[in-house]
Amino acid sequence: MRLAIVEWLDSYASHGWEQESELNYMHPSKCVSVGILRKKDDCIQITQSQTSEKHIDHTIVIPKCAVKRIRYLRIR
Repeated sequence: MRLAIVEWLDSYASHGWEQESELNYMHPSKCVSVGILRKKDDCIQITQSQTSEKHIDHTIVIPKCAVKRIRYLRIR
């Protein structure tokens, strides 16, 4: 089990009609997630909690192309 801080980009979506000039203010959201990290071929998984029986809770799956930085945490 590895704990990590992951910095990643999320999509942005508008809601309803807008002026074209408002596109200048729309950018991907910069996100930071902390948790138990699992790496797959094309994505990473970050889980908030895990029991000793390997039950997990609150997992997010992020495509590797959206990941900007991973920093591993040490448990003392």
